[in-house]
Amino acid sequence: PKPSGEGEDYGFQFALFDNKLFARVNWFKATNDSERTNPGTSISRLTGNVDTTLFRNWARHIALINRGFDPTDSTNFGVGLTPADETALEQEISAIWGLPFDYYADIGTIGATRSAEAEGVEVQLTYNPTRNWTMKLTGGSQETVYANVLKEFDAWFDERNPTWQGARAADFLLPQFRQFQRYTTDNGLEVDLTNFFSSYGYRQEIRLGDQFGNENVQLYYNNVVTPQYNVARDLEGQAAPGQRKYRGSFLTNYKFDEGRLKGFNVGGSMRWEDSAIIGYFGKVNPGTGSTDLTLSDTTRPIRDDSNTYVDVWVGYARKIWDDKVNMKVQLNVTNAFEDGGLRVVGVNYDGSPNAYRIIDSRQFVLTTKFDF
Repeated sequence: PKPSGEGEDYGFQFALFDNKLFARVNWFKATNDSERTNPGTSISRLTGNVDTTLFRNWARHIALINRGFDPTDSTNFGVGLTPADETALEQEISAIWGLPFDYYADIGTIGATRSAEAEGVEVQLTYNPTRNWTMKLTGGSQETVYANVLKEFDAWFDERNPTWQGARAADFLLPQFRQFQRYTTDNGLEVDLTNFFSSYGYRQEIRLGDQFGNENVQLYYNNVVTPQYNVARDLEGQAAPGQRKYRGSFLTNYKFDEGRLKGFNVGGSMRWEDSAIIGYFGKVNPGTGSTDLTLSDTTRPIRDDSNTYVDVWVGYARKIWDDKVNMKVQLNVTNAFEDGGLRVVGVNYDGSPNAYRIIDSRQFVLTTKFDF
């Protein structure tokens, strides 16, 4: 469905001292359900690596054996099929696989969704002690928490997993070929088709002695799919990464309207923002027996530093051309104390950086404006 949500906000405002002081406080809450998100490699590895590359090829192997091909003959197994044979074979594979042969190609791009709930408070104070002196203070907090992350993965896994778990070669092999549930090829490769989730040998991704430990489908799933799934699900119940919960700013400007500095204005602003989550420390995946850090430990977030920005400016305004044109010249220095460089925005499971953002150094901007 299309994304949808609800929002509500409430607050109060008041003015004092002949409207020189104005204050506003506002609370808000908003939800967004079924918002689109990139599922990353989690769903593609579920549908592509496991369901298509492994399960559909497990089914193809059985269908070829039922056609009389000798699976121990590594050179000629499945060789010499005509286009008509391939079409018929696809139908036989689909009967075992449980889906139309081109199912994933026909449905197109697969996406995912999540729900988000944001709430916070905003405060604004504006004070003008004199006609030519203005001050503005703002602050607030906001936190967005995600839920129902990657629910499409869960729904499709619940649909396909019973089929994978219940797939037994004995249920599909013809009686005269059931001795090929387990066999060894003429080049010494051991193959086990007995149960799909414990099967191995018919694809190079799952073989005994595999250097990555992917010795059967179950281990392959644990090593290749589970970490990606957990990475994608890290946001479940967590605050949105990169979001800064607290922030505030102060701005002031003074305009000289008499004396030797008449026409000049000076001002500045200071902005502060809280630290943000840029990643998590890692932990081992207990399903694999490996000590590698392949899962995120969401109880140990890694944050960057809080940031402070300072802008300053000076300007001069006067009338020219017989007072027919207002001219204003102003020099702004943006982020006046910033020397520039790289800022870490992403980290690995050991805390080392894996992504940076380029931070510009201070900028000087000179503008001249004419109002006719």
